[in-house]
This record gives sequence, structure tokens and C-alpha cells, in this order.
Amino acid sequence: MAVLRPRGKRLEMVELDACRLRLTAGNWDYASRHADAIAENWRTACAANDKLFNGDVFIVVEWRLAAGNLEASVVQTKFAAYLHWRETGFRDGGYDEAFATTAVLASDGGMLVARAVDGTLNEGHYVSPGGLIDRRDVGADGLLDPAGAAVRELAEETGLSLSIATRRPGYLLARDAPYLAIASIFDVAATSDELLARVEEFITGRDEPELLEPMIIRRGRELDRLPLTTPARLIGAHLLD
Repeated sequence: MAVLRPRGKRLEMVELDACRLRLTAGNWDYASRHADAIAENWRTACAANDKLFNGDVFIVVEWRLAAGNLEASVVQTKFAAYLHWRETGFRDGGYDEAFATTAVLASDGGMLVARAVDGTLNEGHYVSPGGLIDRRDVGADGLLDPAGAAVRELAEETGLSLSIATRRPGYLLARDAPYLAIASIFDVAATSDELLARVEEFITGRDEPELLEPMIIRRGRELDRLPLTTPARLIGAHLLD
């Protein structure tokens, strides 16, 4: 597979017709090389946050874009290894992180964002609903399902389901190296005010919500008012203007 890996921290937004992330055999070599440091970092992280879970995650080892299609090979590793890689500034190059995100649009065009709770990877930032692709999203054919992950995360974080939110075909790819944010666009059959009220009610009823302070962004210029993650900012700028 030919690898398209832009040098440096280049931002880009690409509309995708299809996305094929294939799980390949083998271990992530980064996890093997840094096993002792990963274990020590994990002990420290768990001491500070007892809600951490060392589940399976996927790292992109090669990828390419061609004619509106994203094709990638991924390997499975543990969250502890990913966390060490992230917290040390992604010091070993040559890898990327793909995750599922969303663009939730009300019938009048407003886009939903919310603040990530403290103790999560995006704490202090406003995000679009989404999360890491995990083992539940791997099909029998070895292909990961970012659309399925987006549907699940949307329901878990906002209470919105496909009964009210219609997913558009294709994806948006928001790249902020080494992040590959694979976004599904959902059109919600509700106005911005109705959508916000619905999500607020869901979050208020949760003992441990994953998101707080939902907001609706209606214009691109409003993006600069919030501490948004870069993928959320890229997606908003693309859709709202």
C-alpha cells in the first residue's frame, strides 16, 4: 500500500465516499519497544484516575487516499500503549490514530458540540460526539466500522439514535497529524433549540455523563469563541460556511 503521510502538522479536510480500515496481524512495534515505560506510565495514570480501562484500540500503520476513498492498515494494541504514545508527544513517527467522530446537524443548520468531562483525553475542550474505534467495531471480514462506532458513541454520549438522526452517506476526514478523525454526518429531525433541549435532558439524567455543556454553533465565525479540538473546528468550518 502506498502511504500518503504529509510531513509536519498539516491540517486538511477531505470528503470521502468510502473508508476501509483493515485489521492486520501482528503487534504494534512501539508497544514492544517501550513496554517497561508503558507499564510505569499506566500505573501512574491509574493512580490519578481509577476509571481508566486498558481496552483494545487500533493504530494506523499505513494509509492512503485515492479518488475519495481512505484505505488503511491498522494493528491492535492496548489503551495503555496508546496513552504512553500520546502523552510522550507521539515521539515515534510513522503512525496515526484513527477515531470515529460526528457532525450532528439540526434541521435549521446548527451543529452540536459539548465539553468533554474532566479526566478524559479531551478534557478542557469542546468536541463533537465520538470516540476511539474498539473491538466491537471489527467485522468478521477484519474491517473496522467507523460508521457503526459513530452511531454507538452518539447514543452513549447524547442519547440520539437513528430514530431521529439520519446518517448521510460517506464521511468527512479531518486530519490533524497524527490524528485521522473520520466523521459521520447526522441530520437530526429537530430544530437547534429542540436538539439542544433533548441532549441537555439526556446529560442531566446521567450519573456519569461523558459530555457536559452542550451548545449549538450556527455560524463558522462562532468556532473561534470556544476551545474546540482541531477536528471539531475543521468539521465545523467545512459545514457551517
